[in-house]
Amino acid sequence: MTESHKQPRYNLLTEPLIRTESRDAPNQSRSLPGLLVALATGEDLVSFPGLQPHQWHGWHAFLVQLAALATADEPGDPPTTEAGWRAALRGLTPGYTLDEPWCLVVPELGQPALLQPPVPEGALSRFEGPYEAPDASALDILVTANDHDVKMERQAQAQADHWLFSLVAYQTLSGFSGKNNYGVIRMNGGYATRPLVGLAWSRAWSDLFQRDLAVLRTHHETARQAKGLSSTGWRLLWLAPWDGQTSLAWADCDPYAIEVARRVRLTERQGALCAWRRSTTVPRLSPKSDVLKGHVGDPWIPVSTEGRAINVSTNGWDYDRVRQILLEDGYAWSPCQYRRDDDPEALWFYAVGLARGQGKTEGFHERWIPIPARVAGRLFSPASRRALGEVAQERVKRAGEARKVLHYALVVLLASAPETPDFRDDSDRRWLDRFETQVDTVFFEALWADAERSREEQKASWDDTLRWIIEERIWPEAEAEAPVADARRERAQARAWMVLRGRLKKTIPHAYADEEESHAAS
Repeated sequence: MTESHKQPRYNLLTEPLIRTESRDAPNQSRSLPGLLVALATGEDLVSFPGLQPHQWHGWHAFLVQLAALATADEPGDPPTTEAGWRAALRGLTPGYTLDEPWCLVVPELGQPALLQPPVPEGALSRFEGPYEAPDASALDILVTANDHDVKMERQAQAQADHWLFSLVAYQTLSGFSGKNNYGVIRMNGGYATRPLVGLAWSRAWSDLFQRDLAVLRTHHETARQAKGLSSTGWRLLWLAPWDGQTSLAWADCDPYAIEVARRVRLTERQGALCAWRRSTTVPRLSPKSDVLKGHVGDPWIPVSTEGRAINVSTNGWDYDRVRQILLEDGYAWSPCQYRRDDDPEALWFYAVGLARGQGKTEGFHERWIPIPARVAGRLFSPASRRALGEVAQERVKRAGEARKVLHYALVVLLASAPETPDFRDDSDRRWLDRFETQVDTVFFEALWADAERSREEQKASWDDTLRWIIEERIWPEAEAEAPVADARRERAQARAWMVLRGRLKKTIPHAYADEEESHAAS
């Protein structure tokens, strides 16, 4: 091996390896300190060309945690120069003259590399590899069995930042994925996920970074004391050697410690990067995530009244789940959900996460909800929020009742009279799903629009919205698409329509109040 090949390679502190797109500087590559300057000074970054959609929240959390850890002991504003950020990051890794902890490739296996713990055994002979694409099974958090939806090894010609983003996602978002493949501690169980939930000034990268960094810096000491963590705890877990048979104690970590869930090393072969990995008999952090239920003070994770970190399911962030999180129904807000003095009047709520199941990926789910200025005052006042929560809960119940009516009428339609309807039949699923989608789409917009009205006006407005969704959007589609014989279609439609209207008038009566008054007057 030549002397040059013994040196650390791909140094994120000094080399422009991260490709970015911004309004003023398209197709620019930056070092890690250069990227932090752009984010901290509000440059309008649009995208990272090498970043896959399901990786963005892990990359954002990594950057914010890293910046918070690098500036935690320094009063005042974060650095605004590349030299300032470089010095702050090096302050997290004193004693490494070659910046080994910030390099993607470090041939000396006894030294750490970026997100890659030292290998005590000094050899990769018992590691699996080489994996020549960062989205191969070695470094991907997606379960891509049979190449469904997302193809495996798409990045066969990967650049350095492809490997960087995959490392970040793999080490900080992974859950349990089979024997001896453990996940991070920031989730409520092995098959759960690490979500991000918070408020934002906008959807711009710089705005997200600046606000969340301010939250983390403000809450750092509070988070540490709340969990009884060490004031000198581990901050970058890839600095500690790992033989795969011993764990670090969570109590010995900083609350914002950046995790490394798996044993991984990158090497370079014929000018291209490749990965090696090895399973472990224990997780990197102890106790397991199943013990703490993810309730470790993560600044982006709401916690249930039972003390469990929130998870995202196959249904994603549907309106009922978001209602619970946003209006504190059974969940305590994450630190990033609280309003700050420097926030604008109008804000965004966001929730993002990759749903996982046993041996499968159940979708990447992301939701953004605008919070208008006129609603923000109510949302961030405890008393007004409770009142708003009661209205929202009532609307969810009302939508469920209307859905039952729709189901009943659809079964009658599909029975194609004179056959007896079978109400156990679920062949109406497509229209019920469309109904849920329609409700989901308008739920918060309608809730905000009616926030200043009386309770009776709110009931009437929501009943009318449900009536419109069912009668104007779903029912015409069902009548046109239902597989009913032509000879019976007209009779079946008339019978089902009578059932639908009659039951809706009892279930959402406010929507038909004017109609009933007109009939009474005549």
